[in-house]
Amino acid sequence: MKQLYFSTPTTLAHAVIQRILEKMQQINGEDFYLALSGGSTPLLLFDIWHSFYSEQTDWDHLKIFWVDERCVPPTDARSNFGATKERLLSKVPIPAANYFRMRGEEVPAKEAERYAQLVDQLLPKVNQLPSFHLVLLGIGEDGHTASLFPNQLQLVSSSKYCVNSVQPSSGQERITLTGSCLLNAAELFFLIAGKSKKDILVKVLQPSCLLPAATLLHRGKKVTLFCDEEVKQ
Repeated sequence: MKQLYFSTPTTLAHAVIQRILEKMQQINGEDFYLALSGGSTPLLLFDIWHSFYSEQTDWDHLKIFWVDERCVPPTDARSNFGATKERLLSKVPIPAANYFRMRGEEVPAKEAERYAQLVDQLLPKVNQLPSFHLVLLGIGEDGHTASLFPNQLQLVSSSKYCVNSVQPSSGQERITLTGSCLLNAAELFFLIAGKSKKDILVKVLQPSCLLPAATLLHRGKKVTLFCDEEVKQ
């Protein structure tokens, strides 16, 4: 696990995009499979990506999936896909056939099954399991990541690639990739910004921590934490 610190969320976002583009170049024009998360830090990253890096990006070979989604239509302000489309996809020349949204408006369990099949069919295999080249993740103040929440460790270890979950405090239904899929990714990038994440970051970095974010941090094949300076103040 590697920890990198940046002066601001903006410099952090630039660094993440630059790393993504470097990794795309390393596979010499083959399709690059990327899974995106929701949250405020990715939104900033999307703005910077289309503003500064669109021409350097091989959009024809970038295949975008989602780590999780709220069970709402894509037009809802809470939709991860909707936010990504508004802030990035609608502003760059990526073919519509290159991104694969979770359908939050469908029956959650059925959509989770459909998305698991999609991931299994489209992604390259490593150890006979689907494998993203890169997954972008965040960490919630409660230690959740993706839509894998505390006291839901059975979902982290599920043999299914995608399941439906419930946000404990709100009761909102979600669809999420599981640990069996996320942990088989070649790399995991965690984007962590703001003073509010300081305490939970200290907690999940402990090897004994059993929160979902900690499980992925400590068991991922190759994990990099991109943090801003406020996280350690």
